[in-house]
Parts: sequence; C-alpha cells; structure tokens
Amino acid sequence: MRGWKGIHGFLDKSRREFTEYKRTGDIEVLAQSGEKVWNAFGLMIGRKIGRRIKNYGDLRGAVSELAGRTGNPKVETTFRKAYSLHIFFYGGWTEDVKEIESDLLDAQMNISELDKTLKVAS
Repeated sequence: MRGWKGIHGFLDKSRREFTEYKRTGDIEVLAQSGEKVWNAFGLMIGRKIGRRIKNYGDLRGAVSELAGRTGNPKVETTFRKAYSLHIFFYGGWTEDVKEIESDLLDAQMNISELDKTLKVAS
C-alpha cells in the first residue's frame, strides 16, 4: 500500500478505482472508490483543525467547527456527500447509482479544493 497514503493518495486511488468501475460496472469497485473519498475527507478535516479525528462524532463536531469558522458551505456539503459514500460502502445498495457517482466526483473535487483553500489550524 505504500505510495498512496494521505489525503491525495486516497483521492488518487479513488480516481483509479472510479475509472475501473466505469470500465467494468462493478458496484463493489465503486463502493471502494467512495470509501477512499470518505477517508480522504476525514484526514483533510483533521489536518485543517489540527487534531486527529477518532470517530464519527468527533468528525461531525470538527466539520461543524470548521464550517462555522470559515463560513464555507462546501465543508458541510462535502461531508454529506462523503458520508453518503461511506453508507453506500457499508450498506451496498442504492436506488440511483448515478447519484452515488455524482456524489463521488463532487466530493473528490471539493476535497482537493478545500485542502488547498482552507487555512490549517495554528
């Protein structure tokens, strides 16, 4: 697994898996791709607030804190999209796979953008 750790490593792996999913139609690969987005999001939030995220409640609180501090609505929006991907990974079903695809692509893009634009905790 060396070479793909960290926020951008997870995003790069997610992108490769999404490409594989589009080629094969394998929903399990789509779920794996989405879970890597969830992991990247959690790492990015932890980095931005300056502490390790330990669980869902900690992440939810950190998202609220960061969204309030920055006033950036993409923090909350991206959380919801990443969380839907996490649920899909564990639940394995959806009524609309296009919605999962859209959430995945939006979250990938937003995480990259937020990682560049949000100030890191001091």
